[in-house]
Amino acid sequence: MKNTGVQLAAHVCKAANEVSISAGKHIPRGWSASVIGDEENSLSLNWDDHALQAIESEQVADYRLRITNAVDYRDEQLILVKLKQSSELIGTIDVRYSYVFQYFEFILDKTTAKKVVTEGLVLSCSGEMQQLWIFNDQNKSIDQHFFVPHILVMTAETTKIEEAIHSLLSFKSIQPFGWIEGCVLDGIDSFMYGNYSEKANQALDTHLGQYVTADGELVYEDLYGNIADGSFTTIEATLPVAIIAKRHPHHPLIEKAAAFFKQRMLKSALIIDHDMVSAEGCYTVAYPLAVIAKVSQNESFAKQAIGQILLRKKYLTTDQDVYLRYMLDSQSYTFKNWSRAYGWYYLGLVKTYCTLMHSVYNQLPELDELQQEIVRMSELVLKRQQPHGLWNVFLDRPDTIVETSGSSAIAAAMAISVKEKVIGDRYLQEAEQCYRNLVKHLTNDGLLSGVSQHNAGGMQLQLSGYRVLSQMGLGLWGQLHSALYE
Repeated sequence: MKNTGVQLAAHVCKAANEVSISAGKHIPRGWSASVIGDEENSLSLNWDDHALQAIESEQVADYRLRITNAVDYRDEQLILVKLKQSSELIGTIDVRYSYVFQYFEFILDKTTAKKVVTEGLVLSCSGEMQQLWIFNDQNKSIDQHFFVPHILVMTAETTKIEEAIHSLLSFKSIQPFGWIEGCVLDGIDSFMYGNYSEKANQALDTHLGQYVTADGELVYEDLYGNIADGSFTTIEATLPVAIIAKRHPHHPLIEKAAAFFKQRMLKSALIIDHDMVSAEGCYTVAYPLAVIAKVSQNESFAKQAIGQILLRKKYLTTDQDVYLRYMLDSQSYTFKNWSRAYGWYYLGLVKTYCTLMHSVYNQLPELDELQQEIVRMSELVLKRQQPHGLWNVFLDRPDTIVETSGSSAIAAAMAISVKEKVIGDRYLQEAEQCYRNLVKHLTNDGLLSGVSQHNAGGMQLQLSGYRVLSQMGLGLWGQLHSALYE
């Protein structure tokens, strides 16, 4: 599998007055970053002479200027991109509520790309909001080169699907530890049993090596940029345990996750954070519990996994709707029919059921109710699928636009259900139609675009039409691809 892109890395010159990172936030350890300030404290990028030769290639499909966020960002900022010598404004980069390792880009034409590598660039923040930290080229680790500022030059013969698989099964798809990286790990793991097994195995080792030490300890920063070594901060942080347990059935993090789940369990048996019942828990709690039950042959964990699904069915679903969250204290709901709420609920339901059906606990009577719920959910999402095969960011709102990560998760759950013969073959063509149109949202180097930002920005951001590139979304796409074709 060959990557047909050339990455022209920039040399980063520090801003005139480097500032401290916001209190409590951290750059991932082992990485280096620089801040983009206002025009008086702008960040300069320069390229070596050889970059111009690559720009002048006749077989180039497109040129993409990319930067990567290095510190949790809870604000909105427009980055001005100017040529260094002429001060010509060539574009802007719109950054809103970004998490670490998130790529931002805009496409250049050939003439502008040549100017960029010849003159260099100056990046500055246009507003007074929070400044943005991006990874720089000070650390020469080969795994980190994807994330330094660069121009990506893609040749015309690139195949998007092959590039997407290549990107997923590499360090290029790394995400912050927790649910975001868990989607990627699950996507990589779905390639473990076919033509890409060796590359998938290597990718899992590399990804997990970023966060898990040789003696089984967690070393990571949480989604807020806080150091969270040795602990799970929320029930969303436990999704990677499903993959860890598959690979290492006696790994010490399994016992730590089980203890964490016990700590977060209410008298009702709900495993939640505080008073919040979340659809994410179907994927980040029930599914890991099912895997742990399977590898450890622990019936109690199997029943807990089923229970987490059924309790969330009770609190988060109606005949026609799925909610992301229900607050027990205020008895209030949020994010009605959000695409990723459907994705977390449906995919978590399917993976929990299928995991247990391939275990010694496949005769548990409660599994019948999960099977019935898979059938019901499959019918429900089919009714709200758009003619082009994808789903809108809010499934019941035609005034909102397509969202690709939720669509990937929904179609993956559907395709897996067909493959496991839980639902009929008639659903397969709907999953395939979604897949064909998702390919249109892949960049030439295989990242998934069209993803709504994570929900830190609330409903307003979800309704705004703002979309990003996302390795998390690529992991969900990978699960769909594997279910259909591997």
